[in-house]
Amino acid sequence: MPDSEMDSLSGCVAIIPAAGIGKRFSKDKPKQYSIIPSFNDEGNSKEQSGDRRNEKCVLDYTLNLFLESEKIDKVVLVVSSDDRYYSTLENIGHSKLIIIDGGTERVNSVHNALKFIHDKGINANTPILVHDAVRPCLSKNDLHMLIEKYFELDSPCFLSAKISDSIKRIDDSGKVTENVERDDLVRALTPQIAKFSDLNKAISTVIKNDVLVNDEIGALINCDFSAVAIASNGSNIKITYIEDLELASEILSRMN
Repeated sequence: MPDSEMDSLSGCVAIIPAAGIGKRFSKDKPKQYSIIPSFNDEGNSKEQSGDRRNEKCVLDYTLNLFLESEKIDKVVLVVSSDDRYYSTLENIGHSKLIIIDGGTERVNSVHNALKFIHDKGINANTPILVHDAVRPCLSKNDLHMLIEKYFELDSPCFLSAKISDSIKRIDDSGKVTENVERDDLVRALTPQIAKFSDLNKAISTVIKNDVLVNDEIGALINCDFSAVAIASNGSNIKITYIEDLELASEILSRMN
């Protein structure tokens, strides 16, 4: 019989997959633990001034938004079994935070989290948000708007952004083979939200059938669920390159 620890939750549960290693980003540590430089009143980074107090890593910023939101009841952080860094997180002892081991790929980590909360008695209709560990600039407004749209539409939803660049399809040699119309295309960001039963079915199905998907909405669409793109404010960048840390710092300083 499932544990009843989560059967009485009234809000949402967030899953943060953070088991990736990201070796191409840094040889020292996974990119989710890279420090985002903060700025003093004169506009200089604290790293430049030698003041490194209260520095936070990418994952600190990502987690803190969900831990501080009144709409989120629990946050499941999924880390690698050999992660040596998560114990240094700012809010490691927060009452909302649950930490479990991840899998070989993102989809396996999400599946582990879903199995964990299922075994804890999660209600089938509980909204589940999945958010990239390396998107530290998600705004509270966008997070709460997404949740409100989910309840309004009664459908899986995801934050999205318009594509402003021209899109070309190329062959293996790099030669352009087609101009791609971008008017009906969006970039799929996170969080992505669906009720537990739908997301659990979708993730379990793609794993069972060895279907390659890039995100949770991809898994849901594969199982014939519909999903709605919700336009975001553009600050919700994904940390991919070293220089993105400075950009994130600038965005966070404006948000604060």
